[in-house]
Amino acid sequence: MKTGQVFWGVFLVALGALYFIENAIEPSWNAGQFVHIWPAALVGLGGAMIASADLVKAIFAGVAGLALGAALFGFTVKPSAAFGEWGDEDCGDWDEADIEFVADHLVEPYEGDVEEMTVRVSGGAMQFSVDADTSALFRISSVDDAPFFKTKFEKDDDEAELYLQPQRGVFDWDDESARKNRLSLHPAPLYDFVVEVGASEVNYNLAELRVRDFRMETGAASATITFGEPIEKGTTAKIACGAAEIVVRVPVEAGVELSFDGALVDMDYGDLEEKGDGEYRSANFYETDRRFEIEFDGGAASFKIERY
Repeated sequence: MKTGQVFWGVFLVALGALYFIENAIEPSWNAGQFVHIWPAALVGLGGAMIASADLVKAIFAGVAGLALGAALFGFTVKPSAAFGEWGDEDCGDWDEADIEFVADHLVEPYEGDVEEMTVRVSGGAMQFSVDADTSALFRISSVDDAPFFKTKFEKDDDEAELYLQPQRGVFDWDDESARKNRLSLHPAPLYDFVVEVGASEVNYNLAELRVRDFRMETGAASATITFGEPIEKGTTAKIACGAAEIVVRVPVEAGVELSFDGALVDMDYGDLEEKGDGEYRSANFYETDRRFEIEFDGGAASFKIERY
């Protein structure tokens, strides 16, 4: 068997097996740890090049394919492992083991006492949307009453936190009705979002919400994020992704500053002017207090700033 056949065969088997385990079994591993295996691929490729015996060549090629498949899996599922973790104080990560999910469906009445709210989403493959709804503080809708979300809600005086973890296997990815899975939020509070998802298709329509900070880490995703008017002190957003298609929509009158760090990214920064060193800025950025400061870290991705 040729060395190339061994390499690509093991690569595809490893990649497919890891995705299957991640999506079907819900392992407790940190998928991002696989990113750091990539140097073993170089060792394997180098060994295959210098070895003389066919069996040794095949073994080295198999090691290279296994390492590269595992590294690509880790990068697409948890890209921040390659670009650097945000940390607890920055991203606001939460430990799923410390959370006791209390309901499959939850509608919280709006009583006017919540001024600030943090929404945290963590999960693997999903398809859902976020929008505004004045009838409740938040409302979670699922397909055919299936338990799509596991949830927890905590409130302390005028501050609140909502935790969401989509469950696996409750919808057909190709079923258009799956888009009915959504989270609706009342427009009155000031919001922070912390989103960490795997392969997903999401639509965050935040145009009617007051957003202070938006953080998203995603793998192979298709995501559209629509922001409304930025708050008076400015709205910040930080997006890290791998093999994803990201569209960020912002009002045409808002000032925008974009910081970009990545590789193999198809960039469309609209009317922003390139300032060098990965910095892009709208002409009116310093002329208005209504500003967006956006950071984007990505690889093998598509990223677009769209005005509306």
